Amino acid sequence: MTTDDSQMWQHLSKTTPAPAATPLPAHRLTPLDQPGTGLPRRLQLFYFFILAAIETVLAFSVYGLINVGNISTTTLHIPVLLAALFFDRKTSTLMGLYFGLLTVIKASNASFTPGDITFSVFTSGNLLGTLVMGIGMRGLFGYCAGYIFEQVKKLRPLWLALILGTFLACILHSFFVLTAMGIFFPRLGLTSITTFVDMLTPRHYFFYILSCVVILGSYYLNRRYNIGANLSQAFFNVQYLFRNKRSIGILMFMVLTCFIATGFARHFTGRVLMVLGTGNFKLTPMMLSAINGWYLQFIAGMIAACFLITVVIFYFYNNTEIAIQNSHLDSLTGILNKDALEKQVNELLQTDGLQSKGTFIMLDVDNFKEVNDTYGHPVGDQILIQVAENLRLSTRSHDVIGRMGGDEFGFYLAGQCNLARLERIVKALIENLRDIELPDSKRLTCSIGIAPYHGQKTFDDFYHEADKALYLAKNSGRNRYSFYHYDDAEGNLFHN
Repeated sequence: MTTDDSQMWQHLSKTTPAPAATPLPAHRLTPLDQPGTGLPRRLQLFYFFILAAIETVLAFSVYGLINVGNISTTTLHIPVLLAALFFDRKTSTLMGLYFGLLTVIKASNASFTPGDITFSVFTSGNLLGTLVMGIGMRGLFGYCAGYIFEQVKKLRPLWLALILGTFLACILHSFFVLTAMGIFFPRLGLTSITTFVDMLTPRHYFFYILSCVVILGSYYLNRRYNIGANLSQAFFNVQYLFRNKRSIGILMFMVLTCFIATGFARHFTGRVLMVLGTGNFKLTPMMLSAINGWYLQFIAGMIAACFLITVVIFYFYNNTEIAIQNSHLDSLTGILNKDALEKQVNELLQTDGLQSKGTFIMLDVDNFKEVNDTYGHPVGDQILIQVAENLRLSTRSHDVIGRMGGDEFGFYLAGQCNLARLERIVKALIENLRDIELPDSKRLTCSIGIAPYHGQKTFDDFYHEADKALYLAKNSGRNRYSFYHYDDAEGNLFHN
């Protein structure tokens, strides 16, 4: 072992208590339904952009208005409710303002119904009323919805509380908008009584039921599939790619999608204008403006859809990566399982460098069955986690550690190391593991079998030799280590 290697091992001589397994960063584990607590600002913006993209797609597509027979209802309020449910009042208020802004933009492009005209900054005749009703009331709706969900999530049963909260928020949305419409546009004949009656029509029943189904479904899907944590991890994957200059593929995908969407939109509007021109149909400036406005709305909707598709791709990419990683890891300790350990050691042995001439060590916790029987399996699991963490801290980045099964661990120290130095390393490791206290202040002990390099070609060669050395250590009284000795002709074992 070199001087640098020796420095990497120097912490083994310290007898500090072994720490518990290091958890993932808190923000990666934050549930989506516990608002803003501890979420980094960039992650909050990421979630806001997702909701804003959904709002944009709904606003500029047929999905923003659902028709069932003679009944139609809007879905543009749904992202505001989701912001209120999963985040805080600030986020839901911003989403409400964005909802109102898109409504005004959409109505200002082409207004044909009395309701649309009042939301248009060009045709309403009351700019202040349009802004207050279209944007201000939606922002107030978002704030109230955020407050309502903060309160109802404290109640039980939760499913009923969420239904009541959704119902109340939807009523307030309708009340705010219709009341403002009656105040600023009295020609429509809306009063407090007519507003209340309108909220009891079948159209609003469908509006309430749809809202409740979406909110309940979103909440329990997130709890069941941990969508929030996976979205967070997808965000960090994107950040990692950008920081490591591997983002060219993402950028090319988004630019290409926007380019294709622009081409489709331009082709469609161009053909429409051509057909109208062929029929000698005279287009007024307002009609041309409306067509160009729809063209821009289409592009905005496609950009938002492109963003959502990218998020979905990274969401499933993250789940796939996690599944692949988990297939190689021990579910309890987070280190490699036996199959993955065997595979990686065999790969190192096939190389031509010094890493192919290493040492394989097996460690077994003494009397672990008694630990489980005396203190229970949860305590036993925590001990295994701490043993694994000690091994992780006691190895270098190019060493390989894994759990062989039960209370048995194996690790491969890459590079040659003489027996005396191996002995010092193992003694220090045993001392560190003794610092793991049992509930009755007893100390943890272990037995170790060591198979130094002498020309082994496969993991199985190392494994059988280390297993024999471990067997000798356990049969010699435990709490000790044994080498697989091969200096003499018989290849005898010796222990210390």
